[in-house]
Amino acid sequence: IVMEQVSAAIDAEKREREMVNEMQIKLAQSMPLLREKFLLSLVSDHINTIHIHEKLEFLGFSFLSASVYITLVIVIDDVTQIMDTRTERDKQLLSYTILNIIQELIDKQMRGVTFEKVPGEYVGILLATPFYPDQSPEYELLMLAESIREQLRKWLKLSVTIGVGEQVGSLSEVSTSYKQAKDAVDQKW
Repeated sequence: IVMEQVSAAIDAEKREREMVNEMQIKLAQSMPLLREKFLLSLVSDHINTIHIHEKLEFLGFSFLSASVYITLVIVIDDVTQIMDTRTERDKQLLSYTILNIIQELIDKQMRGVTFEKVPGEYVGILLATPFYPDQSPEYELLMLAESIREQLRKWLKLSVTIGVGEQVGSLSEVSTSYKQAKDAVDQKW
């Protein structure tokens, strides 16, 4: 009887370990979705700033801890026409390619993260701290926007409109910068 109890306890412990491992795998697989949901909440004014640093660390966004942020909105011109002529697979591939190009340029010229808010609209949340102290964030932003326009035109034959929001001092204010950038795109300033 004692052996049966020990065996049952070992089996129960093994099942529990397997369940924990399985949950960790599922969590890792859902991480891209959790990251995107968080970024959407930043621009949608639904951000809960309680334990924000823990959340940033958990999602792999520790680098987003800064004192000044700028939001960039990049919209494909004639997006409906461009998307309507493509299969779902081609739309996903195009979106993935655009995101990669934008993120690579952000990583090279500034710091921040980009995501697709809706089909054809990409948002960059940038740290407004210059890589190089002798350059202003505005100059770097102008260079970044020009690089994005140029690379998307060169590699994908796409024309885009880019809007820039004002600098804000916290993640909870990123939605304000996003609205300004979106308004600029809508007005084609």
